[in-house]
Amino acid sequence: SLRKLRFRGPHVPSLEISEARVLRLDGQILIFEFEVPATGFLLPHDGTRVQVSFDDGIASDAHVLSRESSPSGPHQAGLTVRLALKLEDHHCWLHNAARLHWTGRLQLPAQWSQECDVYLHITLGVKGGSGL
Repeated sequence: SLRKLRFRGPHVPSLEISEARVLRLDGQILIFEFEVPATGFLLPHDGTRVQVSFDDGIASDAHVLSRESSPSGPHQAGLTVRLALKLEDHHCWLHNAARLHWTGRLQLPAQWSQECDVYLHITLGVKGGSGL
């Protein structure tokens, strides 16, 4: 029997962030910066779960460390913000690249906010990769 796929609403926008720069890589901690993809973008709050898929097929979860991140916002498109994550389950960031996904929010005019899927690709360049 086919189970119904659950959708979070008719139009959950998807934001793709392709440029991110590693600032600190230390065991389970990753701090990186990226440009805000859309005006009204809110950084995820402390403890938010982020899905991590490494380029070698390993998957893990991380959570947001807001103390080491930029303020949550809302931010203007093009602004550079910092986000800190801590991997769970004794995993570490020793991989070449990772794809991150979290459920974010966009602050819209007139106090409306909208859920969005945020996808971010980051080159870690730690394992088996040739540096640029």
